[in-house]
Amino acid sequence: MEIIDKSQTKKINPAIEEAKLQKKKGYAGLKFECPELRSQMEYFQNEVSTLGMDKEDKKAKQIAYCGVLLNQEQIPENVNMSHVIYSCLGDILDRQAKSVESNIGNALKSLWNSSDPEILKKIEQNYHGPVSPENGAPTPREFLLYLVKKYREENPVHENKPNVKRSFIRVYF
Repeated sequence: MEIIDKSQTKKINPAIEEAKLQKKKGYAGLKFECPELRSQMEYFQNEVSTLGMDKEDKKAKQIAYCGVLLNQEQIPENVNMSHVIYSCLGDILDRQAKSVESNIGNALKSLWNSSDPEILKKIEQNYHGPVSPENGAPTPREFLLYLVKKYREENPVHENKPNVKRSFIRVYF
């Protein structure tokens, strides 16, 4: 019998493993080889597009990429966005995590504060998550968590079901 502590059972995030291979490749590195991850990237790009953002826009791609990274985490709400998600994207773009967060925040503020009535209508019809009372737009964290929650509701096969009978003791024969 071998006792395995909880730290050894952490699920490896395949999106982050792929992202590590794209380090310092810039916006050309915002892609995935794995078909499932590519499909998720497309989903998140389409989601930002439904809100009125050009899905090929660099900031929209950052949002979508962060969505894929966050979606691979078992409990997205518990993820330290700066140290895990934004820093991973920052390594690809050769930027600081704070800069990535700022880019996403500015893109969201710009979209939510648009004077275009069509964009405002799209947001009203398609976004049902929290918004900051300070600027009327969601924070990057709130927005990404909303996107991941929506993805998981629409694609329940992806959900990480808890292993109720999980044991930390492994028996070898």
